[in-house]
Amino acid sequence: MTLHPENYLYIYRDPRGYRDLKRELRLLPEEQREAFIMEMVRRRPAVGLRLANACMRNRAFFLRLLREGVCTADISRISMWLRCITPRLGAGRVLHEVRMRMDSQPDVADKVLYWMPMVLPRNSPRQQQNFIALKQLARSKGYLSGPQKPQGAS
Repeated sequence: MTLHPENYLYIYRDPRGYRDLKRELRLLPEEQREAFIMEMVRRRPAVGLRLANACMRNRAFFLRLLREGVCTADISRISMWLRCITPRLGAGRVLHEVRMRMDSQPDVADKVLYWMPMVLPRNSPRQQQNFIALKQLARSKGYLSGPQKPQGAS
C-alpha cells in the first residue's frame, strides 16, 4: 500500500486516523517512511515533525530535517523545528551545525540562536557555555539581528 502525503495533511484533527497512520508508517521500509515524512514536512511542517518524532529513530534523518528546517523555516517557526529535532540530535550537534553554516548563512545563526535557549538542557553547563560562546561569536561577526548591548554592558 502506498501512502500519499496529500491525503493526510489534516490528520491531526482525527486522533484515531493519526494513530493508524503512525502504525502504517512503522510497517513501511525505512526509505519509504523517510520519503513520506519529508514530503509531509515540506507540506505541513507541524504534522510532519510530529510524525518524525513518533516514527523515526535514525539520527541521520533528523540531521537532514535540521538542515532543511534551518534553511526553510522562518524565525517564528524555527522553534517548532528545534523542539522536535534537538532532543533527537542533542544540543551540541545542533550548535555544531549552526557554527558550520554561520559564515555562509548568517540568517541561520540568527534564527537558531534566538530560540536555542528554549531547548538547551538546563542541567548541562557545558552546553550552556557552548551556546554562549557561539552566540558571542555570531554577535562579534554581526550575524545577530535585534538590539545589541553596548560594549562593556553586562
